[in-house]
Amino acid sequence: MIKVFTARSWDEFKKLAAVLRPKRVMYFLQWAPLSRPPLALRILFISKNNLYVFLDCADGDSFKQTKIPIKGEDEKQRYILHDDIKDTILKELKINNLDVVSPIFSPARYLTSLLIQKVRGELLKI
Repeated sequence: MIKVFTARSWDEFKKLAAVLRPKRVMYFLQWAPLSRPPLALRILFISKNNLYVFLDCADGDSFKQTKIPIKGEDEKQRYILHDDIKDTILKELKINNLDVVSPIFSPARYLTSLLIQKVRGELLKI
């Protein structure tokens, strides 16, 4: 049975990765209505039949703990580049041959982007 461990900080997650040396790290962008902009980044890996998870919330022009930039000056359209996420994870975790993947894949330059548009006064994610 898989156990789930949640890292409370980016530093704690990095220490876990340094000890456990995963071969692949996955990430997901998700809706976080209490953050501004309303985005969150979930980073995870599996090691020894356990799941290790870290959640970072947006805070203005970047995520709070990872400091990954959130692009777009217009409140109506904000996005995150796959390359920014991947580069940060690779640089911070310092694991050779680490795969960084997301379930969202597109051949476009903005592989993992989340657009937020204001429609009739409500924020919707597309």
